[in-house]
Amino acid sequence: MKRVLLIILILVGTIYAKNSKDLGLYAQVRDGEVALKWIPKKYSSGNRYRVYKRVSGGDEKLLGEVAPTSYEDLKKAKYSKDYLFAIYPFKDTKSIDDEIAAARAEKKAGGFRVLKLLNDDKFAQNLGQFFIDKNISKKCTYKVVLYRNNKKTAVATIDVDTSKKRARSGIFWVRAVGYEWGVGLKWDSGIESGFYNVYRKLQGEKKFKRINSTPLYITFAYAKKAKVFYKDKSLKKNQSASYYVKKVDFFGKEGVPSYSVKAKRLKNQKPRIVQKIFVKSSDKVITLRWRKVSKALGYNVYRSMSYKGGYTKLNKKPIKQEIYQDYKFKANQNYYYYITSLNMQGESKPSLKMLAYARDVTPPPSPKKLNSIVRAGVVKLSWSSVKCPDLLGYRVYMSMDKNAKDWSMITKKAIVGTKFIHKKEKSLSRFPYYYAVVSVDKSFNESRFSNIIKTQLPDVTPPREPKILKFISYPNRVYLKWDRVLVYDLSHYNVYRKVGKNLKKLNKLPIRRDNFEDLNPPKKGMVSYLVTAVDKSGNESAKKKMISVKIIDTTPLVIENFKAKLSKKGVKITFTCRAKDYNGFEVYKSFGSDTRYYKISEFSKKKSFVDKVISKKGSYFYMIKVFDKSGNVSQSRVVNVKIK
Repeated sequence: MKRVLLIILILVGTIYAKNSKDLGLYAQVRDGEVALKWIPKKYSSGNRYRVYKRVSGGDEKLLGEVAPTSYEDLKKAKYSKDYLFAIYPFKDTKSIDDEIAAARAEKKAGGFRVLKLLNDDKFAQNLGQFFIDKNISKKCTYKVVLYRNNKKTAVATIDVDTSKKRARSGIFWVRAVGYEWGVGLKWDSGIESGFYNVYRKLQGEKKFKRINSTPLYITFAYAKKAKVFYKDKSLKKNQSASYYVKKVDFFGKEGVPSYSVKAKRLKNQKPRIVQKIFVKSSDKVITLRWRKVSKALGYNVYRSMSYKGGYTKLNKKPIKQEIYQDYKFKANQNYYYYITSLNMQGESKPSLKMLAYARDVTPPPSPKKLNSIVRAGVVKLSWSSVKCPDLLGYRVYMSMDKNAKDWSMITKKAIVGTKFIHKKEKSLSRFPYYYAVVSVDKSFNESRFSNIIKTQLPDVTPPREPKILKFISYPNRVYLKWDRVLVYDLSHYNVYRKVGKNLKKLNKLPIRRDNFEDLNPPKKGMVSYLVTAVDKSGNESAKKKMISVKIIDTTPLVIENFKAKLSKKGVKITFTCRAKDYNGFEVYKSFGSDTRYYKISEFSKKKSFVDKVISKKGSYFYMIKVFDKSGNVSQSRVVNVKIK
């Protein structure tokens, strides 16, 4: 506790620091003066500075202008080339190549410039980044303005109170860790970048000695991620030492030392055996992963096709990460692997041997140009061949839905050629079918589908034959009605009539309804009718369901030689009728002014009649009606008979 308080409370000359984005300004209160130093974000020998001061409650005054010492004056003072280059890096360049080389070298000179600026006030003055104010005030504000090419570029200000002294910030903790290579040090660097010196006392020595030649510059960003700030690799194996660290201010003054810590360089130890190895295989790469081995500097991977021996190291350089991917192998073979870890002392013993089997999972290319030839009940498929060194053959898939997820494989074994005939029932023509082909290798990996083709069998199945449900025979026409055939591809109906052995289609145009009238049937006798159904592919149903219809005779009889003559017995009426279906006749008479006709005879099958009911004088009109066996009636002309 007393040590910590001592670090905090020891009072030294006051140091002030004010950092802006483009210009860092630092101040140190000395005996009777204030020293100012600053660092621009971008150094240039053409930079010019103006220093201002404002005393509390007063106006701002210009203290002076500062610029780098001229190149000629520095050469006259006989400074070294490195010294001159740090201030004028591009002075002697004569070409673009010289400027590029100078720009690369200037990056290295930047570190030299900062260290010289830190420790050497004269160098800071020659650099144009130093100013002494000997007219000190109790409280004041300093301002430095940067001009580049006569243009105001950056400004930094700092408040200084010369009446107070403050404790120089100390280092609160230091850690020292022993490694096989030596001792690593890390300490509290605070929240700002800073410079440090490291001191060491070996076992048996009485005093601490500084072991770094120039102050160590530790940035805040580096401190956040670095595990070790300083490595002491000069110790011998198992040798111990004590260390402390001092902070260095921007004017090269050291602060109080930290408390001391002790550590020793560890003995050389070979790394541990690699454990928990995981293997993942594909036909493209075999990936090995393993648990990280503490303090290992790298790993080696060995492989063999035999578990017992013959292992070969696969990596040329030590593997830095805990992963290795092997691409040079053959699929469908066993491989054995083991891994070793490495450090400065050598290589560990082999890990457990791991088996990896890289199964071929890469499918062959897809077939192309799938085509089809379709006939009744047969689909002939063909496609282009696939080039694949381990090709087994092809498989054919079929589906009734192009977007189906599950297709049916219709080939039990892989087909060697590029043709396939799929035989189907001829009746399976209602719906379309989709086909696709895949190629298969000897590891039974299937390619993606070829192009998908749509096929449909030609329709060779006729619809069923309609049944005539009703028929009516009228004079000079026959009416037919049948049941409808309910199929998805029905086109129309046809009506046929058979007389004797002659079968004739009656309709010239397709019939879309379920009835039909035959307007020109035979005159008489028995006639047969049938109806067929026709689908959209032109298939017509059978012609078996035939019905017989008796045709009504509507043809009137022809009356020839009709005569009415007066005889001794009366008026004799005679006629001739040669029709075979003659059945009989009736006689009608009209006389005088009466225009009505009266039947004067009974129905008679004879072909003559004598009218005995007549007067001695008068005018009579006669006609006859002749009947056939079908009931058809023919009426004769009127014959006039006059009795005087």
